[in-house]
Amino acid sequence: MANLKFPYEGGGYLTVSVDEVYQVERSGATLLMYYDIPMAAGEILATTLTYETQNPTDDDITALEAAVLNASQKPGSCDIFRLIGDDGTVGYQLDVANAIACASAAEV
Repeated sequence: MANLKFPYEGGGYLTVSVDEVYQVERSGATLLMYYDIPMAAGEILATTLTYETQNPTDDDITALEAAVLNASQKPGSCDIFRLIGDDGTVGYQLDVANAIACASAAEV
């Protein structure tokens, strides 16, 4: 099992499995990870991670894709993923109220 830890508002980390992740996108302050895990008919599992105020960039997507690939090569891994430019100030952590959501999504 491959995991990544994401900094969490108020301290600590949120650990997320990245097994079967095949695509990463961004939308505003959220990262979307699509899993090759069947859900409802023709749909797959999608996980949304929402940051406090920082909007992930294209470079963050590239870095997250690389982190997912790296984690998948190391069973039992649990590396920390930080947005590029994370200086430890407010905004670079996952939002405590909306940190993660999982749902069925159309295949991408």
